[in-house]
Amino acid sequence: MTRDEAREHFKALGLDYSKVTRLSLRKLQNIIEEELINYLEEGSMESGQMNMTIASIRKNDVLFEDGKLIVARVQVNGAYFSRREAVTFNRDGFIGFGGELSDKNVQPILKAFCKWCYTI
Repeated sequence: MTRDEAREHFKALGLDYSKVTRLSLRKLQNIIEEELINYLEEGSMESGQMNMTIASIRKNDVLFEDGKLIVARVQVNGAYFSRREAVTFNRDGFIGFGGELSDKNVQPILKAFCKWCYTI
């Protein structure tokens, strides 16, 4: 799956930022964490080297105005990095996925995002 396909999946389901809540962001974190564990269990060299886990969402990572999501950052930690982008909901409506991750290492995040879309 590509990053663009994940964005299209979100739109195809009729979703937008108005559907995203603080609780749904927690669900997204949990689903990403589950997919990262599955990725690690697959045992590929990349997954073992990365050893990614979900980072906690900090107060400044999320902004709601009048109950509507404006921006949010869900991040991951790894064996040699901290707080890299997993999923970012940008102010302009663009959704970013693992900007510093390879196309292979972003797959569990994309898979989790698409699963999450059915929960909101």
